[in-house]
Amino acid sequence: MKAKIHRGILLADFNIANLTALLNNDEDIPHIEATTGPYDQIIPVLIDANHHVWVDKPDFAVVWSRPSSVSAIFKQALYLQHVPVLELLQEVDDYCDIII
Repeated sequence: MKAKIHRGILLADFNIANLTALLNNDEDIPHIEATTGPYDQIIPVLIDANHHVWVDKPDFAVVWSRPSSVSAIFKQALYLQHVPVLELLQEVDDYCDIII
């Protein structure tokens, strides 16, 4: 019996091509056919149900982003600036809502 191939899209705000290649070349089960989405376009891809990455109806998506790229407040914290914690948490919630 032939194992099912799980097709997925990998979205990242950095070069994720190495992970895509690793998944595509892994002979172990589960068999994965991964495609890399457009570089640094996570939010536009996630909010556009008609984006070309969704045409083949992938079985899964890996969304991998750096916190500083999706949260201006987190980026301020990286520079040791005072940040409003409640606003930071709201940015996290908003981003999670887009993913889910």
